[in-house]
Amino acid sequence: VGGSFNGSGTPGTPATPLSPAVASQMGGVGLGLDRRSLGPGVEGTIVTDLVPKGAAHTSGELKLGDMLLRVNRVDVTKLDLPETKKLIVGPVGTVCEIVVKRKKKEVTVRLLRAAPPKR
Repeated sequence: VGGSFNGSGTPGTPATPLSPAVASQMGGVGLGLDRRSLGPGVEGTIVTDLVPKGAAHTSGELKLGDMLLRVNRVDVTKLDLPETKKLIVGPVGTVCEIVVKRKKKEVTVRLLRAAPPKR
């Protein structure tokens, strides 16, 4: 169901050429997120879940509690949750670049979007 990508593709572009059928499907990277208070007057979007077999989980690069700073080079620190999620979801097979803050350090992760698992 998707995996990590450590290539040099531009965020939002396919890692390899996509067939029209695949390009029309939308997918994500398997993240659960929540907008939380981080202190007086400070909010942030936090990773609260890593969907099993999703790109975020299988990469091992994102951790619960990471705070999102940027998605595809867009500052998300002041965006609400629906706006942030819109940046993460995109055509299956394209790269989603996420920058998080973890223990005062920035971590950049590049993941391939995949279709949600079938139930």
